[in-house]
Amino acid sequence: LHETARDCHFNGLPAEAATLCRGALEMAELLGAVRVQTEALTTLSILPDIPHEEAISVLTQAIELAESAGLLDQAARAHNNLGASLVDPQAAREHFVRAAELQRQRGEIASEVFSACNAANESLWLGDLAAVEKKLPSLWQLLDAVEEPDMMAMNLREVEAALQRFQGELAEALEGQRALRREARAVGNLQLLGGVSVRLAFACLWEEVGDEEEVEAILQELLDLSERWTAAAIPARTLLSVQRARQGKPEAARQLLARAHEQAAVLEQIVSWKPYLLWAEAHLAMAGGRWPEALAAFEAGVDALGRRKLRWHRARTLIDWAEAHLSRGESGGRERALELLREAEALSLIHI
Repeated sequence: LHETARDCHFNGLPAEAATLCRGALEMAELLGAVRVQTEALTTLSILPDIPHEEAISVLTQAIELAESAGLLDQAARAHNNLGASLVDPQAAREHFVRAAELQRQRGEIASEVFSACNAANESLWLGDLAAVEKKLPSLWQLLDAVEEPDMMAMNLREVEAALQRFQGELAEALEGQRALRREARAVGNLQLLGGVSVRLAFACLWEEVGDEEEVEAILQELLDLSERWTAAAIPARTLLSVQRARQGKPEAARQLLARAHEQAAVLEQIVSWKPYLLWAEAHLAMAGGRWPEALAAFEAGVDALGRRKLRWHRARTLIDWAEAHLSRGESGGRERALELLREAEALSLIHI
């Protein structure tokens, strides 16, 4: 039952996954089958209708059960999922690193690389680019010992492409992300397809690269994907709202952003997505000529990114905030824009 629940989840059947997973958990508890119990708890945590606090609770329970029983595989998976559930990127990275260590003890190289990739992604969020650049060669070396490395290689390539973008190697990053989208679609890997699409869409909108047709295609695919993979719902509508605002379609942008707010509340992702929802609100306000609202939204977004320690994204939002001051063209705007750009530059020079 549990394995079928996992297959349902990863193939876009969340309702069936929840029913089967809870059935498996009930049976495992009655039988004292600790291994299946920990696995069912861990799967339960990632189902879309599970409240965030419950997800954290069941994962903590799964970790305690697995580690006390010496179940390294189950403990590693629970640590990995807990890392994915946490808002604090530093805490999340610690759990991913622990998961990778447990998989190394088991000799499971592919799983070790998977968790290490997740840890690397948290380092990218934190702006710790040097750590990722240092780690990647050893992960590729590990993958040489894997019999069928294709899926893990795709995860490593996703990290590489993200690193290239954050380091300013935009052309190489876009080429890699476009190739990964095609491959993920071909093999039916919804999570990788969604993750790469979100990063590529952010790059197209933030760095203003790619033509409008490409951006529309990416965002529409994300929106379609959200019917099967709910994690795509908030980014799809948030990014599409920014696109519509830039196209001079404020009502469409407003409706999309309102829906993104609703979904963030339902999925308990307000804290995670608040900085990007504020970024979209700023663009919507600019499209309507409401400059005080736009500048206030940028300021709130920068503050939220700072509290979450998302250094690269904070620097990039500071640049957008500066550009808004320049576009407004009011007295003192140029001086304020220079202050914000200097702050962004200083962030980019910090080494963790």
